Amino acid sequence: MRSGCWPAGTGNIEREAKWAADFTTTGYLSWYYGYVMTFLGEYVIATGDTSVMPGLKRLALETARGQSGVGTWGHRFAEPGGNIGGYGCINQPGLSLTIGMVLAREAGVKEPALDRAIAKAAGFLRWYVDKGAVPTVTICPSPRTRTTASAPLPPCRSTCSATARRRSFFAKMSTAAYSEREHGHTGNYFKYVWALLGVARRGPLAIGAYLREQAWYYDLARGWDTSFVYQPSPEGQEEHHKYTGWDCTGTHLIAFCAAAEKPAPHWQKALHRRAAQRRASRRGHRRRARLCVQRRREPLRKRTTEQLFAGLASWSPFVRKRSAAALGKREGDFLPALLKMLAGKNREACYGACEAIGALGPRADAAAPQLRAALKDADPWLQWLAAEAIPTLSLAGRKASVSDPLAVTVRVNPATHAATPHSPPASRFSPITPARARPAASSKTRSMAWTARNFIPQSSRS
Repeated sequence: MRSGCWPAGTGNIEREAKWAADFTTTGYLSWYYGYVMTFLGEYVIATGDTSVMPGLKRLALETARGQSGVGTWGHRFAEPGGNIGGYGCINQPGLSLTIGMVLAREAGVKEPALDRAIAKAAGFLRWYVDKGAVPTVTICPSPRTRTTASAPLPPCRSTCSATARRRSFFAKMSTAAYSEREHGHTGNYFKYVWALLGVARRGPLAIGAYLREQAWYYDLARGWDTSFVYQPSPEGQEEHHKYTGWDCTGTHLIAFCAAAEKPAPHWQKALHRRAAQRRASRRGHRRRARLCVQRRREPLRKRTTEQLFAGLASWSPFVRKRSAAALGKREGDFLPALLKMLAGKNREACYGACEAIGALGPRADAAAPQLRAALKDADPWLQWLAAEAIPTLSLAGRKASVSDPLAVTVRVNPATHAATPHSPPASRFSPITPARARPAASSKTRSMAWTARNFIPQSSRS
C-alpha cells in the first residue's frame, strides 16, 4: 500500500476514511479491525488528514485491550481475564491486527497500551523464526512453508521491531511456498492477498524467481476485462466457497506494485546500502534467489546421504523435516554423525539432528542420554523436538526417560524467568511467554497425560 498508489482527484477516499473511522461490529471483529486500521493508518500517513484520528485511536486501543495474555487474538477479542474464547488463537487475523496497530502508531496514536500490545505481539511472532511458519490456528510452528497466509505476513511488518534476519526468514518461507498457494483452510484467498507482499521483502530477484513458478495462476485468474476474480482451491482441499465471486483486482494490483514500493524515510538509507551490496554480488544473490524457490521435483530418495545431512542444517524447517524423514528410511549407522551435529553450535543443525534421531526410531536408543539432556536445554524448541524424539525409542529407552519430561513441567527456564509479558525474549532462542504467565496447573496436567500416553507402555499403566 505504501507505494504512492492513492487515487488522485477523487473524493471517495475521504468518504471511505470517514466510514472506516466509525467502523464497529458485533461479529468476528478480529477479521475486520486489522484491515480497517491498515487503511486508516496509510490514509493518514499519505494525506495528513487528522480528522479520522479519533476513530483510528479507538480501533487501535480496542485491539490492544482485546489482546490475550500472550499477544494473540481469536475470531473475537480476548475475554477480560486475558483468555481467548472458542478454540484458541487465530493467527491470520492476529497478524493483520498487528500490522494495523503498527500503522496506527506511525500515523500518530501515542498510547502506552498500544506500545505494550505491539511489543507483546512482536515477541510472539519472533518465536517462530527458525522453527516454522506461523500457523493459522494454535501455537505450534508449522513445518510446512505454507499456512493460510500466515507465513507471508511477518515480513510485511517491516516496522515491527524485526531484524533483517527475522524478516529474511519469513520472506524466504513465503518465496519457498510457491507450489502451496492453491490450498488453504476455507479457501486460498488470504494466501494470494499476502503472498507477493511477503516475497517482495527479498527483492526483485526473489519476485522474479517466484513468478516464474506462479505466473500461470495470475494468467488464468485474469478476466477478459483485466479484472481478477477469486479462484477456489481444488475440490476436497478445505474449500468452503466463502470467497466465491470476490473481486481480487485490488489485492493483486497492490501485490504487483510491491517491487515499486516506496519505503518509509528511516529505511531508505539502509535499503540504498543494501542495494549497493546486492549489485556488488549480483551473481550470488541471483543464485540464492533461485535456491530459495525450493524445487521439489527431485525425489528425496535420489539424494545422497551427504545431501540429506546438508538438508538437516538448512534454514528451512520444511527441508529439515523432510531430510530427517528420508534419512530415517535408509539403512546405515547415522547416529554418530547425528550426535556430533546435536552437540554443535549451529542451532538449525541441532534441530535437524534431533528430528533425524527421532526418525531413526529404536535404532537411536544410544542417543537417549543426549535427548534427555536436550530436555534441559534453554532453547524451548530443542526441548520440544527432544520430547517428540524420545517416544520413538524402544521400550527400555522410553521407560528410562519417563521422569525427565515430568521434571520439565515444574522446572523454571532461566531464559523466560526474567522476561515480562511486554518485553522481548531474553535471547533469540527463548520462548516468548514467561513461566509466571502460563496456566501452570492445566499445563502440568496436560504434560503428565502426554507423558503417560507416549512414554509408559500400555501394559504398565494402572
